[in-house]
Amino acid sequence: MKTQRLKSSVLAGLAALTLTCATWWKNSSLKDVAKPHLGEYECKQATLGEEDYLDKFSYIKLELKSDETFALSFCEKEGEKRTLKGRYQYDEKREILTLSMGSAGEKIGFKRQFPFKDGEICITLPMGSENLKIVFGRK
Repeated sequence: MKTQRLKSSVLAGLAALTLTCATWWKNSSLKDVAKPHLGEYECKQATLGEEDYLDKFSYIKLELKSDETFALSFCEKEGEKRTLKGRYQYDEKREILTLSMGSAGEKIGFKRQFPFKDGEICITLPMGSENLKIVFGRK
């Protein structure tokens, strides 16, 4: 009798755990489980020094693709759409995103590391005597 109750309790516990996992899995995509950093991010903040630049753009988006490439797309309110492409590496342990553009043979190249914490990417670059700061968050 005790053995039967123990088996029933274990089975009920496993059923509850399975239901919980199935619900979580249903609400998640494989991308979220395997590589949660993949996807599209939108600009939440863009400043140059103390000046807010976000209102000068219709949009600024960053997409991290599964083939370790990225696309940075933006459109100034009074301009045309532009897209910059490159490669990225994500270090999950250090929470660092490395973006690179250009190749070894090109004179113009770019490779920088940026913090990627709590689903936000904070890009800070020197622009003359000011710092350009762009913060991306999940779309």
